Amino acid sequence: MFLLPRVATGGFVAFADVGQGDATIVRLASRQVMLVDVGGKMNLPKPPWAVSQKHDFQARQLVQFLRGKGVTRVQQLVLTHKDIDHIGNLPYFLERISVDKIFVPLGMMQTKAYQKLVAPYCKGASVHEVQAGMRLNRWTLVKHPLESGTGENEDSVALLVDTGPKRLMLTGDLDQAGERKLLDDPMLGRVPILKFGHHGSKTSTASEFVQRLQPSVGIVSAGVKNRFGHPNQETLFTAHQHKMQVFSTAESGMMQYCWSGKHDQWQAEITSSIQLPGRP
Repeated sequence: MFLLPRVATGGFVAFADVGQGDATIVRLASRQVMLVDVGGKMNLPKPPWAVSQKHDFQARQLVQFLRGKGVTRVQQLVLTHKDIDHIGNLPYFLERISVDKIFVPLGMMQTKAYQKLVAPYCKGASVHEVQAGMRLNRWTLVKHPLESGTGENEDSVALLVDTGPKRLMLTGDLDQAGERKLLDDPMLGRVPILKFGHHGSKTSTASEFVQRLQPSVGIVSAGVKNRFGHPNQETLFTAHQHKMQVFSTAESGMMQYCWSGKHDQWQAEITSSIQLPGRP
């Protein structure tokens, strides 16, 4: 029974609940795990029993979840851009989970943020800059950035991932202008699962982008009662117009999309969904 997590067939995508941050775990095969971002420091007060911890509660949960799945090594770690809520937990994470390769957007390695927040902690992992057209593994294609940047929101790494029977789009904090650039790709077809950019902010999730992808499910990674108001009502209205079902980590906790062969299912820590505008 202790060997089951390592030999289990199929795979899963886990949208981790890291508060007002971002971390997505993709197990594509028994020995093929990709992590996209690692979350950052908590913006909300810690519970009394966690105050004495030297690391963020969410960072510890992320590591414990991976170990519970039998994961002690991550083959690809993608840091979509330099914001703390996406990469702030990196030092704690790399101390406890081995990583083969780290990927950052083209141009980010030349920034002060990289030298301060990433470079000192990489240890044995090799670091690579990525741009559109590169493959990170046989399931994952980089769709953005198109050119060199400095690791800002608009330079975010966007990934198209073949996850079992359905495809998944992850866009970091990419803005609407960046999403529209992706539409120039004539091969970009339907993507059933869309992780909303920038935690559901109105700066992302352009209507024409959603119309092209035709997703049926949208995922928001955001903190409970976060001060930014994520997900924004404009974003939820866009989803409603395109008949999407939207779930948020703030409402449902960690969510997992699991598959085995052609069979798939969703699981959530808390059975709840966001109330979309105009629906009863």
